[in-house]
Amino acid sequence: MLLPAHLFAAANLAKLTTTSEQELITVTLKEFTIPEDVRLALQEGTPVSFTWSVSIEQVNPYWINEPIGEIIVTREVIPNLISKSWMLIDSATGSITRNTSSLNTALNFLTPLNNFPLLDRALLSESEHYALNCKLLIFKGERDESWWSAYFHFAKTVAQGSFQQP
Repeated sequence: MLLPAHLFAAANLAKLTTTSEQELITVTLKEFTIPEDVRLALQEGTPVSFTWSVSIEQVNPYWINEPIGEIIVTREVIPNLISKSWMLIDSATGSITRNTSSLNTALNFLTPLNNFPLLDRALLSESEHYALNCKLLIFKGERDESWWSAYFHFAKTVAQGSFQQP
């Protein structure tokens, strides 16, 4: 079931849609174009990671929107120039990794979020409007995971959307 949504892509960078399957709200983010410097970095042997941040807020027309939650997904590609392969690591699956010998497969692994579970519908109020915001932070090289790094790295908003809970 597709939720009633007025969706738009910020700066035409991506397309964001939401669906409601049973008791979950899922997010699909597609039609994102990978910057050419990411492809070049992987070809040269530099690790690349994409950190997707999808947040949801309850829209309040007379005051500041109320944050409901945020999901952060990190996907990382680590090249091995000797074997001409790329190791794919997805934070959503834990420590499961896989290898590929195709650069295009590695690039396609970084970008789409297909039916990614966002939150349980029971946490949302009926007949309320909600806003979605999807940001992307691209790291080339080793990721800085220190607590203060969040204050120095700024993610770019790639898609926004809204929907109303039935």
